[in-house]
Amino acid sequence: MNIITAIKARLLRSADEGELVTKKKKQFNVTIEEGIIDLVHYLASRYGAPLGPTAAHMLQVGAYYLGNALEVLQKKEILSKHIVETHLLGIGPDDDPAILAIGEKSDYWKLLEISKHVLQRYKKYWQAPNITKRTGDIRYMQKAEKDLLKATVGFAMWLQKQSLGRPTEMETDQGHQEPRPESE
Repeated sequence: MNIITAIKARLLRSADEGELVTKKKKQFNVTIEEGIIDLVHYLASRYGAPLGPTAAHMLQVGAYYLGNALEVLQKKEILSKHIVETHLLGIGPDDDPAILAIGEKSDYWKLLEISKHVLQRYKKYWQAPNITKRTGDIRYMQKAEKDLLKATVGFAMWLQKQSLGRPTEMETDQGHQEPRPESE
């Protein structure tokens, strides 16, 4: 007899009729990457819980964060792209910190996304001297320099406007934020 059947039988025997409410459940058959299945097995063993409830809880938590991400158009677009590229086509990274934090009600997802953009521009800038030497065309170096400067200034301006680590209006009880200290 499996553990779930035993638990249900014990609960049914010990509860008065009408007190025990059972939830209707359905099987949800989808193809899932092996790494995610391994993670469910690992977490279930670490928590000492059956696979089904562990997987259901992971879906519940994921659905909560994905639902939060729908509130912001930019988050929705980023997640849509990630779902198609990574989970459908298998061409994108599946451990991108910006994606993993995107459902949180904070600015950290944006911080990670913008810093990734600055890093990409820096990599192009770092490669520019070799490409310029090889082609003899200085415009590549100039464009890489201009793109890096633009990304870095945009990042700095965004940082200046943010309240990273402080609650947003949605996260405060009264719906208002504490005044921010003036910059020196």
